[in-house]
Amino acid sequence: MKGFSLIEVIIFVGILSLFFVTGMVVVTASLRNMKVSEHKIVATQYAQELTSWIRVQKETDWNTFVDNYTAVDPGKTYCFNNATIAWPDPNIANPCTNFSLGTTAIYKREITLIRSGTPPSKVEISITVAWNDAGNTYSVPLNTVLSRWE
Repeated sequence: MKGFSLIEVIIFVGILSLFFVTGMVVVTASLRNMKVSEHKIVATQYAQELTSWIRVQKETDWNTFVDNYTAVDPGKTYCFNNATIAWPDPNIANPCTNFSLGTTAIYKREITLIRSGTPPSKVEISITVAWNDAGNTYSVPLNTVLSRWE
């Protein structure tokens, strides 16, 4: 009589289930990493959007840009959590306390400006876009220096 014993069937089912569990773990980790990468791409877009806007502000009027937003409190952090970018009042504390940027409202966008030189000829810009995902906080930093060319 040919066939499999009960022990052989149990061992086969156990090995097969290990393969399926391992496969599910790999798929779950891949999906999680894909979602983090997706959020990182969106955060990078928000950081680059703010960088472009800052460059336009600098090109429009260097003196107003430097005097209003780097002289009041050097190294002050400004929050840009609105879809439309506009300068906040430089005299009012404007911390990013919540994640309210984006269609899913999971991002926050901050900028720190530090000027250097007398008269100011450079402004160091540090932009950070952070987001919460599955109980973890991730961030994308973007640093640049703007100079006055004359």
